[in-house]
Amino acid sequence: MEEQIRLSASSRPLRADRKALWGYAIGSAGLAIAVLSPLLGAIADAGGRRKPWLFAFSVLCIAACALLWFVAPDRAFVNLAIVLAAIANVSYTSATVFNNALLPDLVPEERVGRLSGWAWGLGYSGGLAALVLVLFVFMQHEFPWLDRARAEHVRIVGPLAGPLA
Repeated sequence: MEEQIRLSASSRPLRADRKALWGYAIGSAGLAIAVLSPLLGAIADAGGRRKPWLFAFSVLCIAACALLWFVAPDRAFVNLAIVLAAIANVSYTSATVFNNALLPDLVPEERVGRLSGWAWGLGYSGGLAALVLVLFVFMQHEFPWLDRARAEHVRIVGPLAGPLA
């Protein structure tokens, strides 16, 4: 007999085997990253053009995040949300491979760690700033162009996250 889970009192039952779908998707993205990163690292280390790769993976990440706008709070959109999140995850990490390969060209070798650390910290600071923006601006205020009934005040996070990534 299959176990069933209810998301809320008014929702239809969700099969227990589907509750792990997010984990499987992100795990699969992690596996793709583990396979692709050494290959992409070899391409980056070969000394070829790195910026076009960085640009392409960045655009892919931004596009996947922006497309999250179309994920409505409905079961019919679960697969789309998971696929877009996995694409964003793989493309972001792939862009990071080429970003890291550029660092030795920017500063002397003894300063690469410092630059990388500062960039990492500033990136996470930007993420926290985006979180504060969403929580205190979009969640607590009404905007005529965002329909709360369709959860647009929450869905705006995707298009905002892309360029900030």
